[in-house]
Amino acid sequence: MKQFIPLWQKNEKTPYDVLLNQYEPGLTVEKLDAVFDQVKNGITTLRHKLSANDSIPNDEFLSRKVTKVQQSKYAMAAAQRLGYNLNKGRLDDTIHPFMEALNHDDARITTRCDENNFQMAVLGILHEAVHGLFEQNVDSKYDDVRSVLPISMSIHESQSLFNEVMVRRSKEFCAVEYPKLQAIVAPTFDDINFDQFYQAWLKTEATLIRTEADPLTYPLHIIIRYEIEKAIFNDNVDISDLPALWNKKYKEYLGLEVPDDLTGILQDIHWAGGPFGYFPSYAFGHLYAAQFRATMTKTLDFKAIFESGDYSPIFEWRKEHVWQYGGAVDPNKVLEDATGEPLNPQYWLDFVNGLYENFK
Repeated sequence: MKQFIPLWQKNEKTPYDVLLNQYEPGLTVEKLDAVFDQVKNGITTLRHKLSANDSIPNDEFLSRKVTKVQQSKYAMAAAQRLGYNLNKGRLDDTIHPFMEALNHDDARITTRCDENNFQMAVLGILHEAVHGLFEQNVDSKYDDVRSVLPISMSIHESQSLFNEVMVRRSKEFCAVEYPKLQAIVAPTFDDINFDQFYQAWLKTEATLIRTEADPLTYPLHIIIRYEIEKAIFNDNVDISDLPALWNKKYKEYLGLEVPDDLTGILQDIHWAGGPFGYFPSYAFGHLYAAQFRATMTKTLDFKAIFESGDYSPIFEWRKEHVWQYGGAVDPNKVLEDATGEPLNPQYWLDFVNGLYENFK
């Protein structure tokens, strides 16, 4: 990879900037350092505040058996309420969930079910369904550029994370959806009131595995990977020193001891495949989603929309301001045109602080 950088480099200031620019045009170490410092400090402050709370929600009931059929029935119904068009897609089983789109009339999703962890499939289906929603709603006038200009990873992820985090973890949405879930899985959660369910649903806890992280701690996993990639390409850290560097950062940022490289530095497929500079896009998906939400709430009353049962105003806003362009418009321009300003991490910090302000 280091041998290719001089061939790709144009006017980028650092070697790692070259790699970042391949996935998010214009993204630099200078910009990312500022964004990630703000995010990291905000997460650390909130986690310290939450750790001072002695009351830990009981979430044992979330491991009660919910059949695969029940999980799929509820999650697909919720996905359709949020706009996913089953006439232009379908749901199938897989080991690792993904969405595959042939065109805007065929965007298929997959999921993995665990009968003692229904959250995985519910959140996974809602996440992948919006990847499909995005593809289903690209304006047909951009069909000719679809294969040449794929949709930005950060923009694509922002839309899935919008449903998975901004919607599915909001109290207003959960309050409306919980009775629907209870009815489908009855009598599994008949003895659990909404407040008990929501507190458990929102529980945050550090984990060694990135893909199992909750929304509050997830960006820290990305920041660790970013700092290691930066060390590799800008600071020429020796490869043999990377496992120790990884372990040190997990202890510092998440308070976790890494037992082995399999659950540590070797857990992701990305570096084996070569896409260095890709990880920050995952974090940007969270940040973009929060900024889109902050703008939407200026004109849309989410609580009233959810209570009405007609979620189409949220669907239509995203179709107009984000989805229709596909990859034809630069992601920074999509964000600025939709929200009126460039990326501002404070919106995400405000969201997570609001989410956990009444956490008990």
